[in-house]
Amino acid sequence: MNDAVESKCECAALPDLAVVPMGGDDLDLRVFATLSRVREHSGPQWWLYFSKCKACGQNWLVAQEERVFDDYFLKRLNVAEADEIVTSERWPGEFSTYERVLTVGHALSRPCRFFDPLASSLVWTARDLRKERPAMTCEEIAQLIGSTSAEVELMLAANVP
Repeated sequence: MNDAVESKCECAALPDLAVVPMGGDDLDLRVFATLSRVREHSGPQWWLYFSKCKACGQNWLVAQEERVFDDYFLKRLNVAEADEIVTSERWPGEFSTYERVLTVGHALSRPCRFFDPLASSLVWTARDLRKERPAMTCEEIAQLIGSTSAEVELMLAANVP
């Protein structure tokens, strides 16, 4: 990639809490052309990482959500928040659980519609949500993943690896 393309970033155009769809109008390609991963979360939050724009220096907390929404959710970080991640492994709470990621997703986007109500990505998500918060009801899970409580009951009982 040449420097002229690399110096153009989308950071100023994004709100402090942004949704960037995967694919579509290629906004994801434009945004991530200048973002460089600084640190991935070392805990169970496989979806979470910290990036910095190579063009303008803006710090971003990124939640990559490809199971239900097919979106990236970004939170603009100030220098102090970024330093906390790098020096102390203290991450902002916005995307600290998958439930919180999906809640932000509902505020900013719309979940995908699945032809198969028992798609493996939905089953994995229902199980992960239940593991994060064992008392979470099927109704709560259904609302987060754009399903029904009856389908969630089937998901939780499904024999999917």
